[in-house]
Amino acid sequence: MTVGLVCYKKELGSSIIYAKCLFALKNIYQCKVVIFGNSLTKELFTYCDYIDDSIDMGNIEVQEQRSIQLETINKYTCDYLIASTTTQEFIQFLMQSNAKKIICITKLYSLFSLRCKSMPLYFSKKYRNMRYEDIMLCLARKIKPSVFDKHIKELDFSKCQIHVGMESRKIIDKFLKNSISKMKCKDPTYVIMVNPFNVNNRFTIDITYWLKLIEEVARIPHCIALVVTYPQVKDNFMQELAKSNISAQNLLILHNDNHILNLVAITKRASLVISPSTGTIHIASNVLIPTLGLYAEWDTGRWGTDYGLYIFLQKPLDNMNHNAQQDVVKKSITIVKEMIAQGKIKPAKL
Repeated sequence: MTVGLVCYKKELGSSIIYAKCLFALKNIYQCKVVIFGNSLTKELFTYCDYIDDSIDMGNIEVQEQRSIQLETINKYTCDYLIASTTTQEFIQFLMQSNAKKIICITKLYSLFSLRCKSMPLYFSKKYRNMRYEDIMLCLARKIKPSVFDKHIKELDFSKCQIHVGMESRKIIDKFLKNSISKMKCKDPTYVIMVNPFNVNNRFTIDITYWLKLIEEVARIPHCIALVVTYPQVKDNFMQELAKSNISAQNLLILHNDNHILNLVAITKRASLVISPSTGTIHIASNVLIPTLGLYAEWDTGRWGTDYGLYIFLQKPLDNMNHNAQQDVVKKSITIVKEMIAQGKIKPAKL
């Protein structure tokens, strides 16, 4: 049996969330697992042994590429294709393939197709606050519900972590060795990764307050603050950092390129990750690093973390005043200190 999961958008958070579904498919059904994705998923799942093939199909939203993408899917003659989104156009595209069955969220157009096996996400209260990764597992269950139910509790999902190759490990080892040696941080050393970057979510704090949070983290005894940039945010962040004049001797900045496995590799070395609801916090959750999410409370339903620790933001950034954002910084620092004192986070592996 061959099962394919077709990704719709090139988004880090969504891509990480697929891991549990893919892991369950391989270990419950003992099938061939193919992910039809993009350059991001291609790199992300390179070293994951629960995936047989990871295909870069380019941008699936571009109509001009659809015929080539369809040919790629058809080469695998899938028994099942799992749709990662539910737009009518996307489902119609998948139904042009030679897959025997399409598994998707129930919409009107899927109800009348004998090829579609659908899940009533929008018609049942039990799915209302279900996390997206659990929704993906429910889609996997549609293949053979009795077999899925028999084996799902046997799975150890800690084994679905994203793995990295030797190249990324060497890059991060070299960076940490060269950087830590210049710092005056006594053992045990806690590396607190702070991710201020957030593209799509309005619930966050202003960069001024992120920089204050970074400065305060770096002042905690035995702590190093870590920020990982990427090309699209690097220049702006460094300009804001220079303007802030913050004093943070124990601050590490890794200017990553677009290689996502470098981000995974350094996240694995962190003691804690502080982040808004975005891809970085889902990487940390996948690789079992404790997280502190700066979230809107409603966002924890679909996009919550395994660790489940949050500071709830009552308003989007545009409506937050100085006092509200300063309060987020203070609460974050208090929580970090408490976690260290209570042994809830571990010293970094440096």
